[in-house]
Formats: sequence, structure tokens, C-alpha cells
Amino acid sequence: GSSTLNSTTVYSGSQMTVNYSMAASGTMGEILNPYTTYFYMSADQILNGSDILAGSYSGAPITVTGLPTTTTVTLNIPSSLTTGTYYLLTNVDAMAQVAETNEADNVSSA
Repeated sequence: GSSTLNSTTVYSGSQMTVNYSMAASGTMGEILNPYTTYFYMSADQILNGSDILAGSYSGAPITVTGLPTTTTVTLNIPSSLTTGTYYLLTNVDAMAQVAETNEADNVSSA
């Protein structure tokens, strides 16, 4: 999945909207189960325990390979977020609900 920010400046305790797109790809073809995507604020482009959860999206099954589903997701920026520069990390299938041959490609940054 990929995310596009609607704003490059956000403030702690506020909301921000993200255009989110997800498509089934590869040899598995389709996503038969619902999936959950988590969005994190991160000081770098690597998902780890110091990243701050800003929201989630629960997606319905995708049955057509390569045809993206696109939605706008509203994220709540935690009031504990300190001033600085952050990446938005998108962790697709964060709860491993979809069987995949490659689980290592589920995180992207914006």
C-alpha cells in the first residue's frame, strides 16, 4: 500500500488526512481476507518500537489483481508527539491477516 499526505505540516493533538491506496499484486493474485493497515509517525523510515501509532484502516477483501482500492483516512496525531520532522509509515496487513509469500515488503514511507 502507499500513502500520499494532504499536508506536510501537522501539529500534535490535531488530525491529518492521508490518501491511501492498496492493490493485490504478485503471484497470490487476490486478497481474500479483510486486512488492517496501521499508520505510524516515525523519526526515520524504519518501523520499530519507538514509532507512534497515528491510526488504522480496515480494508475489505480485494479480488482483482492490480486494481487499487483508494480511500482517504483521517489520522489523529497524538498530543504526545514532540516537535520535529517525521515520516508517515504505512504498515499494510499489520496483523498478518493475509497469506503472503513476502511479508518483508509491507511497510512504506511518505
